[in-house]
Amino acid sequence: MNNTDEKYIELYPSHWFYNASVIGFIISLEDIEKIEVNRLFCNDGRINIEKEILKSLNVNERYFSENKISSIVTKAQIYRNYLQVSDKNVFPNYVKELANVEHSNNGCCICNLGYDISADAKKRLSENGLGKFIERIGSYNMIFNANFGPSKKKFPNAFWVNQHSDNVCSFCSFLLIHQHIGLTRLMDKSEIFINAPTFKLMYYLNKFLNSSISGKNKIEHKDKRALLAMSVIEYASKTNSLLGQWAGMNIEIISQKGKDIDFFSLPYETVQLISN
Repeated sequence: MNNTDEKYIELYPSHWFYNASVIGFIISLEDIEKIEVNRLFCNDGRINIEKEILKSLNVNERYFSENKISSIVTKAQIYRNYLQVSDKNVFPNYVKELANVEHSNNGCCICNLGYDISADAKKRLSENGLGKFIERIGSYNMIFNANFGPSKKKFPNAFWVNQHSDNVCSFCSFLLIHQHIGLTRLMDKSEIFINAPTFKLMYYLNKFLNSSISGKNKIEHKDKRALLAMSVIEYASKTNSLLGQWAGMNIEIISQKGKDIDFFSLPYETVQLISN
C-alpha cells in the first residue's frame, strides 16, 4: 500500500493470502454491486479502490442478511466472531470511515504498511458502540481464519504472516473477510487460488479457473498444475494477449485444505508455450 490520490486507496500485490482477500473483495463488488471492476486495475500491477465505492456499499445486505446469498458472512459461515449481531447497527459507520483512511506505517502484519482510520475516528466510533469491535479486529487472530489465525491465549507466537507484530490496519481487517471469495472450491473440498504478479492477471486467471470447473464442467480435478495450465490457456485465448516474460516466471497455484497448504507452479518454458 502506498500514498495515492485522495480519491483512491492504492494496493499492491503481496503474499497470496492478502492477494486472495483483495481479489475476493473485487469479485464481491462485481457480483453484488454490479460494478465494472476492470477500470480499477492498473498496468503496473496495483489496483486503485475508489473511496466512493466504500461509501456506497449496502453494508447490512452484504454482511448481515440471513436470506440473501449476497450476504458474505452468512454465506461463508466463517467470520461469526468477526461480525456479531450486536455490530449490525454500527458496522456501517466503520465501513464509511474506511473511505477516509490514511496511509499509516503502523507495522500491519498483513500489508506491512497500512491504511488506518484516524485516532479521532476510532475515538468517535468507540463512543458510538464500536469500541469492542475495533479492539477485536485490531490484531491478527482466529476471527480472520480458523486454520491460520492463532489463539492469542494459547499460541502467542503462532503468527505466520509476521513474527514481530500482530497489528492489522483498518483496511486489511476489512479486506480479510473477503478472502474466501477469491478461492475456488474443488470437489475434494480443497480450495485453490492462482497467485500472480499483478492483480489484473490474478483476477482473470482465477475467474477463468472458476468458470472452467463450475456448472457442466464441474468434475474432479486432482492435478493442480493442469488447472493452472487451463487457466493460462483460457486467459491467452480470451484476452488475445501473451503473458509477459516476468509474469510467466511468477505464476503459481495455491491449494488449501484445512491447515495444509501446497504450492504448484509451471516451468517458465511451459507457461510461454501454452500462452502462445
